[in-house]
Amino acid sequence: MGSISAFFGMVLYMYPEKGGRHHLPHIHVVFGDDECVLSIPDGDVLEGSLPARKLRNVQTFIDMRTEELMMNWNLCMQGKNVVWIDPIR
Repeated sequence: MGSISAFFGMVLYMYPEKGGRHHLPHIHVVFGDDECVLSIPDGDVLEGSLPARKLRNVQTFIDMRTEELMMNWNLCMQGKNVVWIDPIR
């Protein structure tokens, strides 16, 4: 897994899933025991859950960093290393 950012106790990951369940650009978010998969660029929950406030934080991050997230998605799908994205504060 390649971590792409971390903020407010959450770590965001992106990794290739050849033949995986999610066939559109997305990120994986881990917060304690909670895990969630959110689509890019709309921030819809594809799987799992997060506390409401954490979910809003990640959705804001997706909205603010869509271009960088899509750049990472393209790198990831090409088997290349993802780039760290500055967190929101």
